[in-house]
Amino acid sequence: MKKIFRARNVFIVFVVAFITWDAEFAYRKNNACLPEDHRIQSEVDAIAVVKKKIVKDRSFSSEHFGSADEFVDSLREVENCCSATRRRNIFGVIVWRVYLEAKASAKYNRRTVYVEMSNCGEIFHDASYKDVGDKETLP
Repeated sequence: MKKIFRARNVFIVFVVAFITWDAEFAYRKNNACLPEDHRIQSEVDAIAVVKKKIVKDRSFSSEHFGSADEFVDSLREVENCCSATRRRNIFGVIVWRVYLEAKASAKYNRRTVYVEMSNCGEIFHDASYKDVGDKETLP
């Protein structure tokens, strides 16, 4: 009975349990999307998902920043407004980093939104932010 509970055997059981949990967690975050979401396939798809999500998520609208609808509309007028990168974190979860920048809007010189989200489009609010550049000075 003592030989079953050796430190080496207990360590192996914990390692196998952790690897199993991590694989299941990464699969769930990367592939098991909600019915209204889908897996993101490319940078262009990630940018489109972020534009759709920030309009629905009112935490990206404020008096200082303006409305999210107005921001997304101003992105259509700017070339090279958006970029997206894909990476995996230490747990194997795919994280998309999307950066949107609108220059020369009616009120502001520059407004930016940085969003980190899962492969299924779930926004990580603790890592995402919005920023407003300097206001234009009117003569």
